[in-house]
Amino acid sequence: MHLPRLIIFFFGLSARSIVAATSGSVVARNNDNVLQLTVHDYRAKSLRKRELPLAPIQEDLVSTRFSYIVNVTVAGQELALVLDTGSHITWVIGPSFICLDQEKVEQSSSQCMLGRPLDTSRSTTLQVEEGQFNIRYADNEFMQGSVVTTQVGIGGISRKQQPLSISHQRIGIVEKGCWFGDKVSSGLLGLAFPTSPTRFSILHTLFQEKSTERIFSLALTRPTRTGDHISLPAYTSGGVLAFGGIPDVPTDGRWVHTPLVLSSPAASRRYTIMIDGFDITPPPEAHNLRNYQKGGRYASSPQIMAIDSGSTMVQVPSRIAAYIASLFVPPAWQYHKGDAYYVDCTAKAPRVGIKIAGTLYYISHDDLISPISEVDDDQCQLEIHPSSREILLLGTPWLKNVLVAFSFTSMSEGFMSKTGQVSIAGREKY
Repeated sequence: MHLPRLIIFFFGLSARSIVAATSGSVVARNNDNVLQLTVHDYRAKSLRKRELPLAPIQEDLVSTRFSYIVNVTVAGQELALVLDTGSHITWVIGPSFICLDQEKVEQSSSQCMLGRPLDTSRSTTLQVEEGQFNIRYADNEFMQGSVVTTQVGIGGISRKQQPLSISHQRIGIVEKGCWFGDKVSSGLLGLAFPTSPTRFSILHTLFQEKSTERIFSLALTRPTRTGDHISLPAYTSGGVLAFGGIPDVPTDGRWVHTPLVLSSPAASRRYTIMIDGFDITPPPEAHNLRNYQKGGRYASSPQIMAIDSGSTMVQVPSRIAAYIASLFVPPAWQYHKGDAYYVDCTAKAPRVGIKIAGTLYYISHDDLISPISEVDDDQCQLEIHPSSREILLLGTPWLKNVLVAFSFTSMSEGFMSKTGQVSIAGREKY
């Protein structure tokens, strides 16, 4: 789990059922390289109402319990990287990576649970630049190393398509750090973009090419269910990442478009949007509903929230998280104030929706809670967390219920300005 991050970066310049491929990539089991999604009656309607072009480049994702993984070529080598729309910086581990704990004490490399490193000795495109790479995350993970420029290929790899190629992309090669990995991914693919010019942003580089429509989109999928319990395989099909448009997946046809907003300097690195409020409906078993009003007490509660595929939570103001927790039957609880909420896995849950541009997008019960242990599913964690630092997030629990596309409409002086929009369609059932 990678919590909202604080990025500190220094450099200087003078000039789940899967097969792990031997190359270091991961491949979701599917037929003919197409994800098998259940087709509902609304498929034809959703395709007729598509308001964005069909993406020419689509990449199948793999899901672990805490992350979504995408295949990328770096310096000619195929690696599996965590997909993160909350950071614009891409990094991979190098051949001499040293695993540290949070106190910066060296430990076994297996403790960081990272995949195959980049073999820098095999690269003919990698150029080392002066300066140091240093990034730190809010959950006390950190990575340190060197800055390089190399060739990166992204999109279409799992489907045997020609990937979008970037000849001179700046990334970090990590030499040491603390990381809580998944035993497959070798680094992180940053798909956020900052408003200020930076050669670290893959999207900045990619969308300078006029041949690429300035759109990328995500349709994440949830773990499968077995009977009354959530199945937690090591890896499972994770959905689709698409470039130049949207993937061919069914939606409910309810599209909305909302602009990206800048609320603070930190928001310049995030896809932040304004939401109208929340629809929070207690379960029928809840007591004391005499004064309940349709939509709940936060139906009109405008908030600025960041869409973040690297976050495993939906993070809301503490009072709203407490209200949602109180509506479970029996109620959810905290072990310590400000921490996550826990709940019986069999508890009756409220219905929770996010209202955006006048349209409600609900979080499925399957995504609202998750077992805290792979061997004991009696106790679950509520995936709606209280915000402790005024950072509000729409993470993967919400993203698994929508198709979301990020469109960028203008560029200046070779770089994009943040005048884009986010387009959203519902896909709670699939």
